[in-house]
Amino acid sequence: QKYVDDPLLMFDHKFDLRIYVLVTSFQPLRVYMYRDMMVRFASETYDTSKLTNTLSHLTNTSLNKYAPTQGQNRPGIGAGCKWNFDQLKEYFCQRDVDFQPIWGRIDNIVNLTLLSIAPSIAHNPPCFELYGFDIIVDKNFKPWLLEVNFSPALGLDEDIDHAIKIPLVADMIDTLQIKGIDAGFTPQGVEDEATRKVYSSRTQPRNPTELTAAQAARS
Repeated sequence: QKYVDDPLLMFDHKFDLRIYVLVTSFQPLRVYMYRDMMVRFASETYDTSKLTNTLSHLTNTSLNKYAPTQGQNRPGIGAGCKWNFDQLKEYFCQRDVDFQPIWGRIDNIVNLTLLSIAPSIAHNPPCFELYGFDIIVDKNFKPWLLEVNFSPALGLDEDIDHAIKIPLVADMIDTLQIKGIDAGFTPQGVEDEATRKVYSSRTQPRNPTELTAAQAARS
């Protein structure tokens, strides 16, 4: 492992990217990259003189959502510790940075990582897996893979979680063509708000190709 000690900072804060990847088959390898992503910020400004300060060096939401500064408006970032892909693209665009080459490298990281394990995964057509690829970008705009999470957290802690994760789950259902779940239908007895939103978000049919590929994220 290598510690990336020269991360690209936004408003003096460290951040990483959570990329959602759905694999429906390893043999042959069939990969879908979600058109949105989660940009996750550390709660405090980056400071290499205080390596023990986890709120400065770690971007994990499970940690930063309990930070004393959570909910406070931070210059440039705003309240909370997350952005979506559109906010990230706008940030780069305002600074005349082309994000497309960065995304191309991230696309390669995802594909090569999955290709490295594909031969060892048995063919099992009914199975699928949602992965969370965590990527950090250094000051030279080179992306690095931090880790790959099985079944990444889909909790709804902030408004941005609702905006990203509910359509993600709905698109996953459509892509997997799960039968017995019709658009606009909510089973009786479902009282969980997040579950109801997944069903209601499917009242308009989705094109699974929206999930697949990188060009959707590059637009």
